[in-house]
Amino acid sequence: HDSMAYRLSVETGGADLQHSFSLTGMADENATESRPGFSTFEGRRETLAYRGVLAISADTRILFGVENETESYEGASADYDVSTNAAMVLLQHRVNARASASLAARLDDHETFGTFETYQLSGRIQLSERFALRGNIGTGYRAPSLYELFGASIYCAAGICGNQRLEPEESDSLDVALVVSPTANLSIDIASFRIKISDLIKYDQIVPASGDDACLDFNGGATTCGRYMQSLGNSTNEGVELRLRWRLGDGRRVDLNHTYLDARTETDARDIRRPRHVTNLQVVHRFGERTDMSLSLQHVQNALDTDFSTFPYVNVQLDDYTLVNLAAAYDFGNSRRLTARVENLLNEQYQTVLGYGTPARAFYVGVQQRF
Repeated sequence: HDSMAYRLSVETGGADLQHSFSLTGMADENATESRPGFSTFEGRRETLAYRGVLAISADTRILFGVENETESYEGASADYDVSTNAAMVLLQHRVNARASASLAARLDDHETFGTFETYQLSGRIQLSERFALRGNIGTGYRAPSLYELFGASIYCAAGICGNQRLEPEESDSLDVALVVSPTANLSIDIASFRIKISDLIKYDQIVPASGDDACLDFNGGATTCGRYMQSLGNSTNEGVELRLRWRLGDGRRVDLNHTYLDARTETDARDIRRPRHVTNLQVVHRFGERTDMSLSLQHVQNALDTDFSTFPYVNVQLDDYTLVNLAAAYDFGNSRRLTARVENLLNEQYQTVLGYGTPARAFYVGVQQRF
């Protein structure tokens, strides 16, 4: 697995109106060799975006923006690309000292699938000095990736994994949280969430049209081969999340969150590649007036994936793993800042998809300049 990512951004404006322009991109080349032979593809994604923030008053502001995203897929025999234009607006309003609300709307115009409207409504109310409630309700959509539409591999029926009949996924989400503040420096969120997804895109098995399809031999004499397809029912992701933020003073802070997720397919079977437990810990410390450092840790437990190396295919449990990242920033003054970080500091070998590699230790250095 080889990957490259970049981001270029420019921010300008004053107290009442601010502007941000950004260009981000990433490229991934994936290869698997879970059996003799390779399946390789390269994908690229690039996003050009503008964001604006307009302060209407001390209690109200509007965030707005537009973006263009282009995606490309390069397979063994053909190249594909698609673009999406989007516009979004977010209204934030503080009703009074105890309550606030926001409403967001987004319009996506996909080159292939047309337009989709999504929204999110959020609110927070302070019940007392120590307790608050917050909640979100919203909708979402995801268009099929180019690999899900056109991907090819010797392990799929007729050598084609993609399915050009796929339609976008759509979702409804709801989460409610109790916020507890035992002290002025400690905040704890306990949240329950549920996401319902219709037309979920999944990789499943079909019987090839031809009994002598080459994929059957590559799959070790199997009777079925893989293909992306659409779920006929609703899939659900529901669970509980715990968040903790502890401010220690003098630029020191500890953030901790843990998510328990129960992800189910339309048949109520447990979904693959969605870990049951994910724990994130971050420790931030400021040295003097110019230097910030942070150490973060992510621990992932109890994820399943399908093992296609044997027949009949079975779900297996992926190994748990822990990632450690280190970041630092130095402020030179004159609005200039040097940043550096190391991801996967311990060079952990892990998999989020069975048979596919993940990035090893990586180093990043950047310079931020405000004008």
